[in-house]
Amino acid sequence: MFKKILSTFGTKFITAILAFVVTILTTRYLGAEGRGIIGLLNATIGIFIMVSGFIGGSNLVYLVPRKKLFPLIIPSYIWVLIVSITGLFILKLTSIVPYNIVIHVFFLALISCLWRIHSHLLIGKGLINTNNFILLAFSIINFILVFSLFSLFGKASVSTYIFVLYVSAIGIFFVNFLFIKKHILFSSFTEIKETLPQIIKYGFMAQLASVIQFLNYRLGYYILHLYLGTYHVGLYSVGVQISESVWMISRSIALVQFSAIANSEDIEYSRNLTLKLAKFSFVSTLLVIIPPLLLPSSFFTFVFGPDFAPLKIIFIALSPGIICFSYVVLLSHYFAGIGKFYINVLGSLVGFVFTIVFNILLVPKYGYIGAAIAATLSFAASSIFLILIFLRETGYNFRKLLPGKEDVAFVYDKLIEFIQRKK
Repeated sequence: MFKKILSTFGTKFITAILAFVVTILTTRYLGAEGRGIIGLLNATIGIFIMVSGFIGGSNLVYLVPRKKLFPLIIPSYIWVLIVSITGLFILKLTSIVPYNIVIHVFFLALISCLWRIHSHLLIGKGLINTNNFILLAFSIINFILVFSLFSLFGKASVSTYIFVLYVSAIGIFFVNFLFIKKHILFSSFTEIKETLPQIIKYGFMAQLASVIQFLNYRLGYYILHLYLGTYHVGLYSVGVQISESVWMISRSIALVQFSAIANSEDIEYSRNLTLKLAKFSFVSTLLVIIPPLLLPSSFFTFVFGPDFAPLKIIFIALSPGIICFSYVVLLSHYFAGIGKFYINVLGSLVGFVFTIVFNILLVPKYGYIGAAIAATLSFAASSIFLILIFLRETGYNFRKLLPGKEDVAFVYDKLIEFIQRKK
């Protein structure tokens, strides 16, 4: 398990570095206005992906060890088509995103939803390293294309960035499919019909939490766009991306944890594992987030360009929420791994109330700073709720949640074990 965590973290670390460089390129060449359009594009694609996950999301990780793949993949494909077509009509009838990128949102979302289905199937099969390698390979390709087209060929534009997204999404779709097709054995319509209620049962509750939580992350983009325009969205989106890059630690750990718990019947093992990993995630995130907080504002201007002087204050406002999330994301994956998705839904709803109320109150007056404060308050509210529920479910006292010597020993032993295996 520890090897998989390191592999996943290594993949996400390299991917985050490459994404960070791509962000720098887009901010320096396109400014806050162009970056705002990119932020809205990616956020809206993300919403499509979240909604498609009601059928073909993380619930597949839970169901793959228990079901054949064919009855899982066919309903997932059909649902993606329904979501994408419905989303296209909604975008055409509203001004959620600039009209000239609507069709690209549709096609990119469609392809991205499909390859994520394949990715969930790989993780459910325990092929986490394979999934990591594919994502890393296309992150490298994405970086090379953006760097070459922007810096070497003078093709810096939002359209060029969109072209690169097409290349990456289509490539990942086909490569992922090559790895899972040998596991797909034809099933009858009866088997699909029998499996569908379970897909919906687990998918609906699991993904409802994810959709609401994603809106907690991104609703500020749309309220900023509504009140202040894409320039302010660009500033805020880069601050969010920098802050969320720290989550690669907790998300790497959570991915492996979820797979382990979903494949285990030992509830006490799952609880102990969750606590150890949550503490490790929290401390690691805290150590990583402190250095950027100490950097002067001039550093952010130097790296991202003159439009982005306010990035440090955005990062400071978001940091408490990021730290909270690094701990409770492991608790939410614990509840998902044991099939209690409704708890995560309730936690996300608590945060969503804070998101709506404080974005409406703060964004018109304080702009991107108001959006950052609203996000942090939302994360904090969700975190408190999930911690209280976890304590009630397990019977643990609050002190058990705090890092101790045994947790240090756990990490140390796993590192020594990993090093010895390498030798």
